[in-house]
Parts: sequence; C-alpha cells; structure tokens
Amino acid sequence: MNKVLKLALAAAVTLSATACSDNDNSKPSDGRPDAQETALKAVIGDYVDNTVVPTYRGLADATMALAETCDDMCRGGIENLTEAQIRKAGEQWIDARRYWELSEAWLFGAASDYNIDPHVDTWPLDKKAMDAMLGNPAQMAQMSDRESAGEYVGSSLGQGLLGFHAIEYMIFEPQSASATITSPRPVSRFTQNELYYLAAVADDLRNCCLRLEASWAPEGTVDAAKLAILDEAELSYDKNYGDYMKKAGSAGSTYVSYAEAVRSGAQIVINTTPAGMYPNVGVCNLDVAAMPGLEAVVDVVYNPDKTELILRAEEAGVPVTVGGLEMLVAQAVYAAEYFLDRKFEDAPAEIRRITAALRRDTLNIALIGMPSSGKTTLGKLLAKQLGRTFVDLDDAIVKADGRSIPDIFAAEGEDGFRAKETEQTARFGKENRQLLSCGGGVVKRPENLRALHQNGVVLFIDRPVEALAVGGSRPLSSSMEALRTMEAQRRPLYRAAADAVVPNTGTLEDALRAAMEALDEIFDS
Repeated sequence: MNKVLKLALAAAVTLSATACSDNDNSKPSDGRPDAQETALKAVIGDYVDNTVVPTYRGLADATMALAETCDDMCRGGIENLTEAQIRKAGEQWIDARRYWELSEAWLFGAASDYNIDPHVDTWPLDKKAMDAMLGNPAQMAQMSDRESAGEYVGSSLGQGLLGFHAIEYMIFEPQSASATITSPRPVSRFTQNELYYLAAVADDLRNCCLRLEASWAPEGTVDAAKLAILDEAELSYDKNYGDYMKKAGSAGSTYVSYAEAVRSGAQIVINTTPAGMYPNVGVCNLDVAAMPGLEAVVDVVYNPDKTELILRAEEAGVPVTVGGLEMLVAQAVYAAEYFLDRKFEDAPAEIRRITAALRRDTLNIALIGMPSSGKTTLGKLLAKQLGRTFVDLDDAIVKADGRSIPDIFAAEGEDGFRAKETEQTARFGKENRQLLSCGGGVVKRPENLRALHQNGVVLFIDRPVEALAVGGSRPLSSSMEALRTMEAQRRPLYRAAADAVVPNTGTLEDALRAAMEALDEIFDS
C-alpha cells in the first residue's frame, strides 16, 4: 500500500481544528474547555475505542492464529507437512496483514516507541543473510527450541529477517517465473530448518502485535492468555496510549491537551477547508513544526500555489508537500476521459505536463538583488517577453504613500519603510502573472519571502558589488564601503531565498538569456 495515500485518522482529527483559533491554550479564561478541546475529546474517544483498539485486537488475534498454525507445521515435522496447513497459514497471513495495513494509519505510540513498525514490516528481505542463517547449525539449534525460539529471533536477527515479509517469503511463491500472482509453496519445497525459522518468526510477530493491543486497550480488556505470553517474553506494556489520549489534560496523561494528543500522532495532513485560500492568504491554524511525525502534507487549495500550510510544511522539512493544483488538473483529465470518452495514453504524465504548463503561465516571477543590480531593467524585458505585468515594488510604495523613498526614510526611518514594503509585497505577492522587481532589502523580513514564494518563483540577480551605483535616490547606498557591507550581509539571504541565481556580469542580453534558461529549468523540473 502506498503510504503517501494513507490518511492517518489522527491526521484527519488534526484537520478538524484547522478552522479554530491559533491560541494554543486548551482552556478559555473562565476555565471551561474551549470548543476545539470539547470536539476533539469526543472524536479522540471514538477514535481510540472504535478504531485503534479493535484494529489492534484483530491484529493480535490474527497473528495468534497464524503463530499456532506455524507451530503445528513445525512440531509435526517436514514428513507430516500438508498442503492444507500451508494454505491455512497463507490465509491467516493475509488476514493478519489486512489488520496491519489498517493500523499503519497511526504508526505512533507503541508502534513507534517500541520500534515495532520496522521490526515487523522491513522491506526488502535480506535474502543473503537468510540463506546463511538457514545453513547455520548454531542458529537453527536456537530456533528448534520451540519454547524460546520467538524470543531468540526477536532479539538476535536483523530486521531484514523478521516480520510479515519473512513469513510471506516462506509461505508463498510466484505461480510461474514470469507471474506476479503468488500461491502457497508446495510441500516439496520446504525444509525442516525453514519450518523452524517460520514458526520462530511467527511467534515474534505475534508477540509484537500482542504488545500493540496491550499498550492501547483499556485495562482489564486484554485476554489473560495474551498477557501471559507477553510476561513470559518479558515485553513491557506499562504504558497505555489509549488512556493517554482519552485523558489528555488530566493527571496521568502525557498530553497537556487534546490538540497536543492529536498533533503528536499525525503522519499525513490533508487540508480540505478553504483556510489560506485567495484572497485570505497566509491563514493556517496548524502548528506543523509541533507535529514531528509528519510524512506528507496535502492542501486541496490551489490559489495560491503554495498556501501557508504548504510553506510551513516545507520549512519544517516535511518530506512530501503537495498543493491543490495537481488535484484540480487530475479532476479535469479524468473528467475528460469519462465525459468525452477520451483516453489518455498516460494520464499521470498528462497531469504532470498540464500542471507544469499552468505554473509556467500563471506564477509570478520575483527578482531580488542589491540596489542597482539590474532588477528593473531586466524585469521590464522579461515581463515583455513572458507576457506578464511588470510591477516595481518601490514604485508601488511611493504611489501608495505619496512620498519618495528618501522622504519616507527621513520621516520614519528604515523600519517605517520596511513596514510599507511588507504591505506592498503582500498585496502583489498573492496575485499572479506578474513580474515583480523587489527592493534590495525585501529579503530582510521572512514574511516578504513567504509572500513571494506563495504564488511565484524567485530569481536572484547577481551583479558584482563594484558595478553597483553609489548614492542617488537610494538612502542605504551612500558609499562603496556601505554597499560592500550591505552586500556581505544580504548575499546569504538572497541565495537562500532564490530558486535560481542569474548572473548579471556582461551584457543585458546575456542576463536575459540566463534568466530565461533559469526559468526553463525551474518550470521543467
């Protein structure tokens, strides 16, 4: 199963809070639980009791049955092995795997803390190590002791020799050399050592899955026989993650609020609300940085191209971030197939092509760099060639304020000017099909960069400091020494903010060509 497509229930719960307040306090000033906490309490209780616990219980029961069958196969010996036993084990493996696939939607708590996920679900198998192990008399002697075999393999074998996939390899094989469909292995292809190994790994898998159930289920609801197996294997289950979540904010819970409980377990976040959609950009009520287990963030909003949620996810280093434009295009492609009876040879490739073309056509292009680096001159040429509206943000500031930039600096200082710059950057940054020439200091405020990146790409126009103009209407370019100091401070900011660097060291035509090549690389990648 493709993990990117799995929606963790915990993540879905998290999304229920996206339209709520940014306030991290779990209670209002009068001491009563706020609306978000009340709603989350009800959802979390249902989630634990009716989803997590039944799934883990089903998983535990299924692996118990699988381990018993594998044990029977092993104790009976190779001479008594039957096709019916192998087929039964295969059916039980499929049943157990189904429960495991369901539980992968919330791989936190015991699955993470006890390292159960990689222990039982590592792929691919280490076939070379498996062959060596099956031929090792000392290891096989350990596995032949049915009372301790499970504990031995669980503590002594690498993850590439354990879990679901090791058992799968023992039980199933392709129906033919070219087939992808599998069937139970014939009796003739088993060895006694493989039966020892199969039974031992099945015991270890069962123990891990029993531990999952015992670590989530309410006290007194786990079968005594299951607990006895865990006690004999010396596997602790002293934490109860279900209680921790259901009793968030109370004594004995590790979570100070239900919101924190939800955040802690989210792996995938999908925003299906209009939060952050144009014209109300910059809105996001999820603290992505407080969700360390996130593997993917998806936003169905496509305007702006990168919502505040997506920008936060990128900053937090979430491996997969996807905006809503791909979904919009996919809807159109598959609608064309359905309603127009038009079949695309490769629909996913067509979606990627159209999405890239739309981004190339609609996204802003923002030019950053030192004062007098050529942003305005080059920007006007680029705008004409690309059919975009040219906007000089410094001119927009002057027009909105009614004073020149030197006059603004004289009256309000640099801080006053920067505030006005941020206002205009936010105003134009959320639009599209523009060529934005930014002031040299736009990179000094992170919010400006977010505004530029939400709906555009950023090019750093890099001109040698010796070629920059001194004085004139630029208050901070009073001398070459001032320019050198400023350039040293800002260069790292320019490079960090830019999607590409465009050198402006030769002719204007050279710079224009370099800019077009950089854009081609960005949009074609």
